[in-house]
Amino acid sequence: MALTLAAVLRHPALLQSRPLLLAGDPSARTVRWVHSSDIYDIARLLRGGELLLTTGLGLERSSPDERRAYVRALADKEIAGLALELSDSFPEVPSEMVEEARRLDLPFVVLRVVYPFVEVTEQVNSAILDSSIVRLRHADEVGRALSLVLAERGGLDSLTQTLAELIGRPVVLTDATGAVLAAAAEDPRLVLRSPSASATVTADGILLGGLAVGEGSTDDDMLQAAMDRAPEIFALEVLRGRSQPLLTGRDRRELLGRMLAGGSEDPGALEAHASASRISGDVMWAGLAIGPSVGSRGLSLAQDVARAAGVPVLAAQVEGTAYALVALPGGEPHDAMTRVRSALRSTPGPVAAVGPVVPITSAGRSLRAARQALLLVDDGRTGQRPRVAEELVVERLLSAVGDPRHLADLVDEQMGVLLRAPKAETLVRTLEAYLDSGCSKAETARVLHLRRQSVHQRLARIAALLGHDLDEPRRQTALRLALAARKVRER
Repeated sequence: MALTLAAVLRHPALLQSRPLLLAGDPSARTVRWVHSSDIYDIARLLRGGELLLTTGLGLERSSPDERRAYVRALADKEIAGLALELSDSFPEVPSEMVEEARRLDLPFVVLRVVYPFVEVTEQVNSAILDSSIVRLRHADEVGRALSLVLAERGGLDSLTQTLAELIGRPVVLTDATGAVLAAAAEDPRLVLRSPSASATVTADGILLGGLAVGEGSTDDDMLQAAMDRAPEIFALEVLRGRSQPLLTGRDRRELLGRMLAGGSEDPGALEAHASASRISGDVMWAGLAIGPSVGSRGLSLAQDVARAAGVPVLAAQVEGTAYALVALPGGEPHDAMTRVRSALRSTPGPVAAVGPVVPITSAGRSLRAARQALLLVDDGRTGQRPRVAEELVVERLLSAVGDPRHLADLVDEQMGVLLRAPKAETLVRTLEAYLDSGCSKAETARVLHLRRQSVHQRLARIAALLGHDLDEPRRQTALRLALAARKVRER
């Protein structure tokens, strides 16, 4: 059990330090524990979910790049937040740390008044433990009441009504496509449009539906306990009404593993799963690949995104990476895919990539394309989500070449002189921005925050080094390939 970071920042002990949030969303993070340390490589000693307090002593003599790396390591560990106390070590906040935290969506807090960390950790951690005890008591109450309804075969309507009475709030249960299965609410649409809390209903990693709870007077501990305990009981009742069994976790891993390996595209197993999940036969499919993460964050992200987009999903973890296939309505598959991409952008979690929309016979191809796109991600930052396989065709093709020597030869042939010139990286960034903008000098200047005259001068310098006109279409194609090959080699 844990408190949200927003709640921790309001705790009297932490308020003594006058905290100021500079990056991230504190309401979207939970604090499992508060820890203090000034060790530079503290990330390897953390488990995730901590609020880390530091004076920055271990960063005092580090370079800006090292401070960015420090923030990245903490974000990779999926801590709840980083709080830097302004003191002799850092009288001002290092801008590079704030920039990196914002790019990674890691909550970054500055503590503007010195207050003993031991007081903060002791009081806040005690509050976390107290909250855990209360929630466990509430969870037991919810579990007993709903289990009794389940044992008496009261059905989904009775379960929903019982939960609503327990928490004093309206409750709506939907299936994997977002259709309402049961509701204890005057206006289910209002609850679904703006829920005060929601949870996915899953069985063995398969998305069955979701619970949405509306506004009410119940305290947060009771609400959180209900959302922790109720979904598993609702899942049992949903499964009870199915005539066909779902694929087991092992079956899903084997099915997705065969698809990723490029084996047979026989859709039989996927069709059987779709039938058991009550997915209409008139659907299209798209693959998802979600980067390595702590625990089951990748699978959780797949389920959260599918629920937000209102589509069914089949997901499994294969060799440390989560893969999923989402089922998109045949009448509007691309509209549904737009919802999936939007959910990936707005849902916190690991980096992810999406494959093209395809019929069931080509589902493996979409899954493999998503994996290729994921492997092309620069550094796994959450801000990069989602990578779209169809927008990375050139990079995917070049990565399939296999022999890095061919890529190196292509880069040297097209750009070698440029890469060996003074201020090469600045010139390369300018060339890339120019080509990406459709060869618009005005747009290039805007993107690079330069005067147009400066862009003209740089492009003239690049053309002189390369010995050809940058506006010649065939040369532009060759340079785009060389730039893509350079990135593929670096990755």
